[in-house]
Amino acid sequence: MGAEYRFGRDHRCRRIHQGQERLLVHARPPPSRLRDPPRAETGSRQGVPGAGALGEGARTGSRQAPAQLRLQPPRLPDDVPRHRSRGRPAMTARWDIDVAPFRILVVCTGNICRSPLAENFLQRGLDEIAPLQFAVSSAGTNAMADDTVTPEIAGIADRHGFTLEGFLADRLAPRHLRDADLVLTMERAQRARVVQMMPGALRRTFTLREFARILPLVPPEDGSSPTERWHSVAALAQRYRRRAPGDGGDDDVVDPIGRSEAVHQTMLDEMLPAITTLIEWERRLGRIGA
Repeated sequence: MGAEYRFGRDHRCRRIHQGQERLLVHARPPPSRLRDPPRAETGSRQGVPGAGALGEGARTGSRQAPAQLRLQPPRLPDDVPRHRSRGRPAMTARWDIDVAPFRILVVCTGNICRSPLAENFLQRGLDEIAPLQFAVSSAGTNAMADDTVTPEIAGIADRHGFTLEGFLADRLAPRHLRDADLVLTMERAQRARVVQMMPGALRRTFTLREFARILPLVPPEDGSSPTERWHSVAALAQRYRRRAPGDGGDDDVVDPIGRSEAVHQTMLDEMLPAITTLIEWERRLGRIGA
């Protein structure tokens, strides 16, 4: 009579021969008796899985978590400049014209006097330095849709070398604020109106003259593209509101609608230096990064 093999509840094998039972300490039960399927043999523990969802050599059927793929950083071309001390890619002054432009929204009351002028002065000045990197638009808190600019404003535009013919007023709406990376208002009252309409816009909403006071204090991002640089500035400027010189009492640009030529000139005297500050800041940083 040959030997008989039995497996107990402890999954340990016993050999029974001629009435004597012997425990086979190192024996494993057959696969059909296992609570879990047998584990496949693994390769080197330092090996990286190669194929399949778990990769070759991954343990299957175990209660342990499946082997994780180790993602290797992409190999950079040899001509990419490296950081001198850490070997990381260095930032360069080159920038991609295909990147989404930095979006500036200019806000006044009727969108037929101050904001159309500021929009065009800003867009033209920034385009000379960084073409296609900025998109400036405007709207009015109480604008009548499709109104045209006043004759006085059209004349100012003509004297500065551009036309506002065909410009149509647009009433401020939440969609304008959602799309804008930076909001510049002509008055503090309009800044409050913007924040009332969309509280989340507080950190990126300033009066034009306020932002011009703050901008020189904000540390620029070295070697960045224009859009990266301005996204960084828009995020940091909020911290410098109270550090900027002045008390904010002169942060408004006067509304000239229906008023004298002298008031229109005062508007320009208040608006243009602030716009020039923004444009020259970008010109200087662009020259440094070039």
